[in-house]
Amino acid sequence: MVARVALGRVRTVTSPTPPPGVAPALPTVVPPEVRRGLAGARDVVLLTAGAGGLVVTPAAWSAGFGLTLAGGARLPAGVDVTAAVEVPTPDGPGPVAGLALAGTVGPGPSLHPRRARWWTDGVRGEAPVPPARTGALVLPD
Repeated sequence: MVARVALGRVRTVTSPTPPPGVAPALPTVVPPEVRRGLAGARDVVLLTAGAGGLVVTPAAWSAGFGLTLAGGARLPAGVDVTAAVEVPTPDGPGPVAGLALAGTVGPGPSLHPRRARWWTDGVRGEAPVPPARTGALVLPD
């Protein structure tokens, strides 16, 4: 796939400082090697559809997919959003693992993922994300 992107309004934005706590537990539909590769990653890029096209902004996520947006920006609940994260190799040019979670913004704000797409070492995949179960305990791999 090839995408052509034309930049419109460009402005410098400082990445937000992640709030205290931990990164979210990634959906279990994502393979364990990808989840392990992304363990602890807090910095994400958010993509939303704006009036003038695609809006890309840095953000940080936390437990429960809580979102902290750059510059104190806000996203209204119900907006479609994709959060993407990629962790580069420590001694190479390519990524170790990447994940894009597409869903909607909920209160907090938080991401309510519906679909996961992942990649690592030439392997790609995607799957629907089942709704989060309340009170469920998910142990890491």
